[in-house]
Amino acid sequence: MQTAAKEIELSEQIGNAVVFIAGEVGRWEQYLHLHAASPRVRGIIARLYAHMISFSVRSARLEETQGLGMNIHSNPVMVPNVGKN
Repeated sequence: MQTAAKEIELSEQIGNAVVFIAGEVGRWEQYLHLHAASPRVRGIIARLYAHMISFSVRSARLEETQGLGMNIHSNPVMVPNVGKN
């Protein structure tokens, strides 16, 4: 039972972190527009997006293979038109 509680707590922490990071995307876009001529800023933002995509793909694969109940795609607000029928 303790393991299940820890998994639920971890799932909540990960979900909160993903929501926080997703909320920062607007700020990244502002930096990109303010510093459009800076290759360094473009590179950093590109890496941030790459990390977000990589995390999403790894999470989905882990959920499919391990059946972990951490369905990051269950919230239609975050990922529209994605779900299991």
